[in-house]
Amino acid sequence: MSAFPLLVIVHALAATVWTGGHLVLDLGVLPSALRERSAAPIRSFEETFEPLGLTALAIQVLTQG
Repeated sequence: MSAFPLLVIVHALAATVWTGGHLVLDLGVLPSALRERSAAPIRSFEETFEPLGLTALAIQVLTQG
């Protein structure tokens, strides 16, 4: 069995995490940060999402075809 199908699945899952995190940032965190005129909510989100997001990005880079 080829590893290609597994790599495609892993790549797609990592892309989903990466895209989903940025959608949460754009649609959930950013509007309230702009209303408050404060970067604190963005920094808080970034501290939480960064380890997961960067791992997902690294997986995408490693599994690109």
